[in-house]
Order: sequence, then structure tokens, then C-alpha cells
Amino acid sequence: MIFLLPIFQQTTGQPTNSASSFLVNLLPILAIIVLFYFLLILPQNKQKKKHEEMIRSIDKGDEIITTSGIFGNVVGVKEDSITIKVDDNTTIRILKGAIASVKKREE
Repeated sequence: MIFLLPIFQQTTGQPTNSASSFLVNLLPILAIIVLFYFLLILPQNKQKKKHEEMIRSIDKGDEIITTSGIFGNVVGVKEDSITIKVDDNTTIRILKGAIASVKKREE
């Protein structure tokens, strides 16, 4: 990339400071990095924190939907997994990371 710098530099006949021209060429790259941070990384981190908070707040009786589309009611909560009731005589044990959404029970 450095070998391309002389191609993009303007020739005005005056001596230029190579350090300042390097910083001017570096500014668009830094602007793109900052833009990526605010448009991609920051929203993804917020969404991840929101999902982790949702998983921590799961209690017995909540209705959940898993990432594979299974609907069920929570009947047991452990440290890394939960047990859901999907039918009258059917329970499934799943990892907490497989939960897509939670609907709190009405009290």
C-alpha cells in the first residue's frame, strides 16, 4: 500500500512534508474504521447484552421460543440449561443459548 502513495500525491513544485501527507492519507481509513464501529460493532454488542439479560431473567412458567422454532413453557431452570414442557407428557432439556425469545407469564 505504501508503494501507491507517490501515485496519489499531488506535485505542486513545492516541497511537501511527508509526515503530514501521510496523516492526510490515513484520515479516510480511520473514518471508515470509526464508521464500521458505530454501524456494526456497537449495535451487535448491545443486542448481545440484551439477549444475555433476557436469558438471565427466565423463570418457571415463562413461555419461550427456541432458535429452532420450538414453543414451550419453562418447568426447570439450571445454570446452563432449562427444561421446557412442549406437550402434556413431553419435556425437553435445552441450552440457554438456544432461546430466541421469552414471553413472561402473566401473574
